[in-house]
This record gives sequence, structure tokens and C-alpha cells, in this order.
Amino acid sequence: MRRQANAHYDRKGKVCSDFPTIISTRCNDADNWVDNKFCRKTCFENGRGYEGDDCCDAVVETPPTLYDPAQEKDKNPEEEQDGDDNDGGGKSGRLRMYCENKFFWQGKSTCKDWCLEAKSCKEGAGIEIQKCSSSSNQKWKKDGNVLRPACDSKLCVANGKLTRDSISLDGLSSGGNFEIQKYGGCMTQQHHPRASEPVSFRDCDKARRSKTNLWEWK
Repeated sequence: MRRQANAHYDRKGKVCSDFPTIISTRCNDADNWVDNKFCRKTCFENGRGYEGDDCCDAVVETPPTLYDPAQEKDKNPEEEQDGDDNDGGGKSGRLRMYCENKFFWQGKSTCKDWCLEAKSCKEGAGIEIQKCSSSSNQKWKKDGNVLRPACDSKLCVANGKLTRDSISLDGLSSGGNFEIQKYGGCMTQQHHPRASEPVSFRDCDKARRSKTNLWEWK
């Protein structure tokens, strides 16, 4: 399928698929994108297609094919690629609950992006699942096997809350999808995700059955 060129990004060699962070937080979750169907084909291929787009062979990018940040008066996508940042050797970014379309969360054949979020940046604050966003409370850092909020390097994830400690978690990885385990359980909200559900370490078998046991960096 031949792509239609956009003069600005054609020169830079950038296409919609070059911006996975933008794709994962816009597409069918952003009104401006829904109205204009930006990056239509790339959104569909990433399980975030617009209503009515149900066959990849028939879906094409809405011209201009190439993503131009001037289209939405927003941050340059190159400035938002923070999922691969490293600071002192530790992975940092958002932690997204791993999903495939075949999981059929809430009976839907396309995945929504759900990320780990701290209710606030203070000791004792709960952790929960929310739609992935640019919120600073969704920024995390892997400090060895300790998971810390980016807002305070003295805090870390414990069982369902932030604590001022250095609690080592099993399975916390820098890449791929992975289970995070502690206290005899897996980090999950245990069933098909909905906004504001508390996250803690719960029965791994139940989490695996509902396919909410895996995480990935984004």
C-alpha cells in the first residue's frame, strides 16, 4: 500500500509508526484524533482503530499519511518518547498492563491502554489502574528490583501502596512483558481492567486466567 507523502515529515523520514508512544495514547482515545482519523492504519494495526475500521485490507491512512505534530498543536512526538529513558542504569517510563486483542477485555476485540498510577506522590498513597496518560503519577523507575515513582526516589511500590523503603520485587524486568511478584502474589487488579481499580499483589492463578498478570514498559 503506497503511502501519501507529507512534505514536512517526508524530508525527515518520519511516519506514524515511528511514534509508538503517541499512538498508544491518542488514536481512539483523543477527540481530535477521532475527528480527523490521524494515523488511521497505524492505529488499527495497534488495536486502537477508529469505529468502523474492521478490516486491515480496507483501512488506509487518512492523508496526509505521515504524522505532523502541527496537525494537533501538541507536543512534538519526538519529545514524548520517554519510555526508553534511562537514569543511572534504571529503566523509566510508564508501566502498562500488557494486552493483546485476543484477550477480549470487557468483551472488546481491541485493547485499551491501562497504566499503573499512584494516587499521589507521598508515603501511603495507593496505586491503581488508569487509562494511560501524560500524568506524572504514571511515571516510574526501575531501581534494581525496586519499583519507584519518578516523583520521589525514596518511595517504592509495596503491597497496594507507596512506602518509604527499598522493597525488592521478583520479575521486574527492563524489557518485554513480565509478571511482577511479591508477597506470594502477582501485581494486578485481577480481572478485566476498569479505571481507578486498586492494584496490589494478588492470586497469580486468577490474574493469569483473566490475563491481567503481565506488564510492559511504554
